[in-house]
Amino acid sequence: MSAAPLGLPACSRLRRETGWPAWSRPPAASPRIGEAPAPQPPGAQSDAIDINSADEELLKRLPGIGEVKARAIISFREANGPFSSADGLLEVNGIGAATLEAIRDLVEAR
Repeated sequence: MSAAPLGLPACSRLRRETGWPAWSRPPAASPRIGEAPAPQPPGAQSDAIDINSADEELLKRLPGIGEVKARAIISFREANGPFSSADGLLEVNGIGAATLEAIRDLVEAR
């Protein structure tokens, strides 16, 4: 049998056209390797952690943020009000430039 059954394209053609084997093609919205994901529309929810509402457990998911730094963020927020941006974390005892750069893309101040 040389043609694909039921008029379906051969797997080799799908692989050639999409870069993925037919049985493992990603959803249409998934970027290919090396491509940036599509930008989110305005008003869409992001996956970033809101530093103004996150609890200790959520903050501890961030790289370089353990129990002590998570508590320091919460204590600072409670004493000084909400952060206006991620840069406000530099005011928290124990958070320096290196820590901020490691988490900058993972947090936001809503």
